[in-house]
Amino acid sequence: GIEIEAFVYPDRISEELICPICHNVVENPVQTPTEHLFCEDELLEWLVQSTICPVTNTPLDASTIKPPGRLISNMLSSLERYCPNKGEGCEWTGKSDQVKGHYKSCNKKSRSSLVREMEEKDILIALLKGKISASNQKYAKLESENNVLKSENEKLLKKIHVYDAFFNHSDEKMGASGNSMGGNDQDKYDSPRGGQSVADDKHERGGPPRQATSDASNLAKLRNFEKKSVYL
Repeated sequence: GIEIEAFVYPDRISEELICPICHNVVENPVQTPTEHLFCEDELLEWLVQSTICPVTNTPLDASTIKPPGRLISNMLSSLERYCPNKGEGCEWTGKSDQVKGHYKSCNKKSRSSLVREMEEKDILIALLKGKISASNQKYAKLESENNVLKSENEKLLKKIHVYDAFFNHSDEKMGASGNSMGGNDQDKYDSPRGGQSVADDKHERGGPPRQATSDASNLAKLRNFEKKSVYL
C-alpha cells in the first residue's frame, strides 16, 4: 500500500480506502464480495496461506475477487499526494493519478532512485537483446528452409524440362515414322496374305508387334532420362 504520510491531507482519507492487511492506503485495489478493499499483492499473498477472509473470517474464493467500481477508483485518484522525492527537496503536490507522470521528469531524484532506474533499464535492454537474438535465429532458420525449398524447386523445374524435351522428341519421331509408313498402305493389300500388315505377319511368326516394340523402347528411354535428371 501507499503510506498515509505520502498524502497532503491524510485526515480526509476514508477508512474504506485503508487496506485491512497492510493498514496503508490501497494500491492496485481489489474488492471482495463483501465490498472490502485490499491491496492486490497483499490479498494474493494472504490467500496463498489461507482461504479465510481477513475481515469477515468466512471462506473467500479467489475467483470472486474483482477490481472496484469507478466510484472507488475516482476517490483514490483525487487524493492529493506529495512527490516521492519530497525528502530530496521536491515541493510538488498533485492528484494521485498525476504522480507517475511527475516522477518521470522530477529533477530531485535521489542517487538510489537513479541507480534503481538504471538497473531497470539495463534489465529491459537485456530482455530486448534476448528477443532480438531469438528473432535472428528464427529468421536464419526460415532462410535456410527457404533455400532448401528453392533448390528442390529448381531440380523439379529441370526435371520437367527434361521430360518435355524427351516427349517432344518422341512425338516428332513417331510422327515422322507414321508419315513414312503411309506410303506402304498399298503394299499390305498386295501382299501374299491378302492385306495382312507386315506387323501382323511378324506377330504370327512369334515376333513382337511394331507398336509394342516402340512403346518398350520409349519406356526404356524415359527411365534413362529420369536417372540422368536426378543429377541435374
